[in-house]
Amino acid sequence: MGDPIPTAPTKKHGPDCDPSAVSQTIRFIHVADLHGHFGYREQFYSKIKQAHLSALDEDAYTLFTNGGDDYEKGTVAEQLSGGYATLEATQALAFDYRVIGNHDFAWGPEQLLEYSRDDVATVLASNTSYYGNDTEGFNGVDFAIAEVGCVKVGFFGMTSGPWNELDQEVTPPGDFIDDFSMRWDWNNRARELISAYGEQVDYMVMLSHLGHGTDTALAEFVDGIDLVLGGHTHDSPTTTRINNSTVVLPDFNAKGYTDITVTFDLATKTATTSDPQPQSIAESSPIDQTTQTKIDSIMGTYAPDASTEIAISQKQPSRDKVLDILHASLTDFTAPKTAKRYTINASFLNRDEIEDSEIWAPGSLTQEDFHNAIRLSVSRPTRRGSAPYIRSSLAEMS
Repeated sequence: MGDPIPTAPTKKHGPDCDPSAVSQTIRFIHVADLHGHFGYREQFYSKIKQAHLSALDEDAYTLFTNGGDDYEKGTVAEQLSGGYATLEATQALAFDYRVIGNHDFAWGPEQLLEYSRDDVATVLASNTSYYGNDTEGFNGVDFAIAEVGCVKVGFFGMTSGPWNELDQEVTPPGDFIDDFSMRWDWNNRARELISAYGEQVDYMVMLSHLGHGTDTALAEFVDGIDLVLGGHTHDSPTTTRINNSTVVLPDFNAKGYTDITVTFDLATKTATTSDPQPQSIAESSPIDQTTQTKIDSIMGTYAPDASTEIAISQKQPSRDKVLDILHASLTDFTAPKTAKRYTINASFLNRDEIEDSEIWAPGSLTQEDFHNAIRLSVSRPTRRGSAPYIRSSLAEMS
């Protein structure tokens, strides 16, 4: 006999099952690759949360999901806080289910453990195992069940392989950080979970940070997945239907979300998934004030000067000039608040990483402008000289 199948954690969502009902809907509000875009004047996070709350008002059987990569490439507050601002902002959104992305390993084992300990969200980590000795342990789970009215929804979550500081996939993939081991046989892992738990649920969801191409291939070759709520691919929102599965890629950098409605025939538990509807976050989108108050507090704690003028651009510089300025700033720099001196012998900054929208227009420049000029990141263990270290130096300029 094999090892016993672990009992899947189960949470109830929405009103009790109505025994007289013949059909029921479940609605998903899905985001991914938020990448710490919470501290901006656009108020992305509070607008996304309001979209979730509005959907919940319309359909009490609404689930709020996140396809991973909450860290890196966003606000300067993450660098100044050593990641903790992003951890707090992610948990402030109060997701129902979320999966760990490759960038979410960036600040090391201790923070990943804290990131998994969410008072609201169930954190899925089906191809991740923890073997460290922290007494509180790792709260990522292999599988979870959502009891949503008359329907039981199963969730498992997959994490992609690591990428390096040049935004290139590492091959062959290895473990991200100490104390955590990874499985890269995603198809086999999915089959194991479906075999173990499939009969316990009516509808199977893979919450994925594998990328749309890998999600589509997995859904084609692995039977039994009804819905893939994806992430990792930074591209326009899209949907692919294959092998009786609907594979969804939402927008990225908190620019939008995708709204999916599934209708169940309760007599047969057969499901019809509507065409997913991508929705953009607009300047006029309403905000959830409770979430915005939390974000304002996080920014005030970790980056109170993020929007304070620290330099003036007298004329719009070229990409090469921006890189020269950034390099000079790092070559010999003393942080005014800590009096800590930073020196480097060389910098590896790619001019092609600077988008037209990030070239400084004439006028005031803030910490966020310097931070956004070159969006470095690392999804491998952070080392002295890696992206978070370099960007912390930039962030402390004033």
